[in-house]
Amino acid sequence: METVLVPDRAVGAPATTNVQLLQAVLQSSVQLGVSPEALTRECRLTTPLPTTEHASIPSTQYLRAWEVIEFLTGATDIAQQVAERYDPRLIGIHHYLTITAPTLRDAMEINNRYRATLSTDRGARARTSGNGAGSFDFASDPRGPRGAQLSAQFGVFAYFVRACDLTGAPLAAEHVSFRQPAPAHHRHLIEFFRTDSIEFDAPADRVTLRAADLELPSRFADPNLAAVLAAAAADMQSPPVTDWPGRLAEILVAALDDGPVTIHQVAHNLAMSPRSLQRRLAEEGTTWRAELDHARRLRYERGRAAHLNDTERARALGYTDPRSARRTISRWANSQP
Repeated sequence: METVLVPDRAVGAPATTNVQLLQAVLQSSVQLGVSPEALTRECRLTTPLPTTEHASIPSTQYLRAWEVIEFLTGATDIAQQVAERYDPRLIGIHHYLTITAPTLRDAMEINNRYRATLSTDRGARARTSGNGAGSFDFASDPRGPRGAQLSAQFGVFAYFVRACDLTGAPLAAEHVSFRQPAPAHHRHLIEFFRTDSIEFDAPADRVTLRAADLELPSRFADPNLAAVLAAAAADMQSPPVTDWPGRLAEILVAALDDGPVTIHQVAHNLAMSPRSLQRRLAEEGTTWRAELDHARRLRYERGRAAHLNDTERARALGYTDPRSARRTISRWANSQP
């Protein structure tokens, strides 16, 4: 089914979603028995849908499609059902960049690097913990539309499906969390993720994979093709990342230019109180300390502080004591595989 969305009159948000992601979700819903005609009518779609790598739509349209699909199917587990059926090949170069990476951990990093090519509406974010485990967070505002919640849940399921497919292994998640309240029964989730470590009413929709699993090779790894795809991706005009975590990270990295960073300083730059910033961080499933560490590591890995003496490196990373900077860099090194 090929469709194109007619912008809603209320659409004014700058965030966008790649039409190929929408097409993959719509195709999965048709496999579930949803009538293409009903989708066209309820989502106010016309044909055909643009198929270029760069075509995008307002994210509000994508989120509305999720609400329509849930309504038409009546399924309480629609995010899982769509994730089990969707064809990631439909999202184009982003998919092939990911699967040709050497390992699952590399695929996570590539997904982070090019995530704005799929959506600038908050979206997915990969994190690595101190023990080497890797988490994928899918942001959604609990006060936002139902479509945003379904989209985030879909991200959790779809990422796990893709990780299993990429490695060819029946992975077991280390931990899974959902913002939604606990359902009456969730045996199907335990079976899906192969773990009983599942949390509800959590700060974020998240799936965490074990460190050892992240080192598994991709069965589609192809360094030659990966190099060609990376060169092609470099020419892609990716829209700017407008999600809140991305904005916070850039503010933190920039603030390090002025020395030690405080939460009061960053809260002021975000036009909010320190307490509101702490609350927002909790909603995103993170902490001030974790985000500051993430910003320092970004700055270090970008090479801005890699060839300085101890005192200069400490200052560039926002420390007054060189020993603190050395301990942090050592911790980062020890967390690498």
